[in-house]
Amino acid sequence: MLRQKTFRHLFIVVLGILLLTGCIGENNEFLGIPLSQSTPIPTTTSIPTMEVVTPVPEEVLTPETPEEETVNTLLLWVPPFMDPANGSAAGEILQKKLDAFVTQNPNVEIVIRVKSEEGTASLIESLTAVSAVAPLELPSLIILDRTDLETAAKKGLILPMGDYSTVINEIGWFQYARSLSVIGDSSYGLPLVGEALVMVVREEEEPIDTDETPNNSDDVEGKIAFWQSDPQAVFLLNDYMAAGGQFVDEENQIVLNQAELITLYEKFNAIQAENLFYEGMAEITSHAEAWEIFKVDEVDMVVVPSFYPLIDLPGDARVLPMEAVTDFDHTLATGWTVALADPLPERRGLAVALAESLTEVGFMGQWSEEMNLLPVRGAAFDSWQAESLAQRFSVISLSATIYPSQEIIRMVSPALQAGLTALFDEGVSPEEAAQIALDVLTVEE
Repeated sequence: MLRQKTFRHLFIVVLGILLLTGCIGENNEFLGIPLSQSTPIPTTTSIPTMEVVTPVPEEVLTPETPEEETVNTLLLWVPPFMDPANGSAAGEILQKKLDAFVTQNPNVEIVIRVKSEEGTASLIESLTAVSAVAPLELPSLIILDRTDLETAAKKGLILPMGDYSTVINEIGWFQYARSLSVIGDSSYGLPLVGEALVMVVREEEEPIDTDETPNNSDDVEGKIAFWQSDPQAVFLLNDYMAAGGQFVDEENQIVLNQAELITLYEKFNAIQAENLFYEGMAEITSHAEAWEIFKVDEVDMVVVPSFYPLIDLPGDARVLPMEAVTDFDHTLATGWTVALADPLPERRGLAVALAESLTEVGFMGQWSEEMNLLPVRGAAFDSWQAESLAQRFSVISLSATIYPSQEIIRMVSPALQAGLTALFDEGVSPEEAAQIALDVLTVEE
């Protein structure tokens, strides 16, 4: 009995095992339930929370402010008689010209500095001092006479204008004007205005036809005056050069030619022999004094710079080119030039543009006439109101030659004066006067 129960229990166990084994499928399932599936772990359900959003202020869009354009300050140094604020008509004309340039170039500011022509605060002395102490304070442009232009160029205080401008190559410039800006082989500026040595004569009657107006002193008779003690001896320089005299020999040494000196002193001796020189000429101390003597009818002829007759030419007077010893007119001239000195390369283009604007013929004509100076371009005379003077001075300008260099004048003028003094005061012959001049030149050297 016990053996039957044991067998029954064993049979049930085996049968259970077989049933279990047979119910497991290929996919490891029992009765369709995957045996390898893990019991899912319940996840914690997060409770939604309200997000607090901080309001962002709305961005206000403002128009972009354009960057301010750089202002280029052009510093212009001028002599007192060219000061645009001096209250003269010429000053007003220049100021309008400068204002027009600024209007055309809104990024430009023009600042004027007035410097004297002589003394420790002169244009050239100031330029020298600033160049040594504060080179960035140098002017963009500076207006210089021929003497100071030579000095500035030799000291390296100004830049060759020919490297920046070709205006001087245009047609219409008087030849002496082109020469004004040339130092050595380079052009150092643009000519603005000039001044020529002239002869002014008094006529007994007003000529009806301009063709009757005398063309040189050979057609005029009367007493003549000039500044005899002029340290530059401009009258003597002019006639010596007109006679063909040279100042530099083949070896580049300063010289005087004996033959031309004799011709020069023969001319003055002939005038002296006819008692045509003003009796008090040795006491004349300036061109201005010689001009006043002419104006009060004490002489019939006077040799002066063109500035004087342009101020107040008497109604019965005429302006002539300087009489030449040879068969052609010869007149010495000088002038003022605008030079470039700007220390900033990026600003030089504007500075040159301003300089070129001052050479425009319309402006030059009006400006020069108001300053009692000569325009250096022929077409500028068309703007003169005094047409008869414009015609005369245009002809004179065509025959003009610039003065010798200051080095030459410093050497030869005392020699020329010494010969003339001996001729007038000691009564020596023209040949002896010429030799005296040559001896003095040798001592000067």
